[in-house]
Amino acid sequence: MNYFVPNFGRDKNVNETWGSLDWAEQSLKHKWLPLLKKDLPPGHPKDYFVPDFGLEEDVVDTLGHIKSEEKRLKHTWKPVQDENGVWIVPEPIDNNSYKYVKDSLNVQLDADVDSDPICSSAGCVRSTAVKHPMNYYVPNFGQDHVINQSDSSLAWAES
Repeated sequence: MNYFVPNFGRDKNVNETWGSLDWAEQSLKHKWLPLLKKDLPPGHPKDYFVPDFGLEEDVVDTLGHIKSEEKRLKHTWKPVQDENGVWIVPEPIDNNSYKYVKDSLNVQLDADVDSDPICSSAGCVRSTAVKHPMNYYVPNFGQDHVINQSDSSLAWAES
């Protein structure tokens, strides 16, 4: 107790912080005046009415597609989350996640391409053990309705 404590001045990091603040204030031609929360002016309006327009059209479409596929496959899809909150869903790389039924509407999940960002410059080693169906029928349902809407909006705006 009661021993001498030398004063070496303000800490170097504190001096650098104040120097950065001075530089920023001069550069922006603005003096920073921090306020306590109690001294802050009232903020933007809160608790105002937000209309509910229902679900977005694409969400409604997606939910309808899920429902029809669950009915067709007689299976309810119940995705789960891991301990980090990440949804566990089938991945195209996992062949067991998908069924290929002959003469049904399928989606091509992968293609034999030469440029793969995961492969080295020497190329990719492709497994020949599992063959995926290729050159199957892909139906044409016409142009997507969202693209049609965009085209009509563009035509209206241009006119």
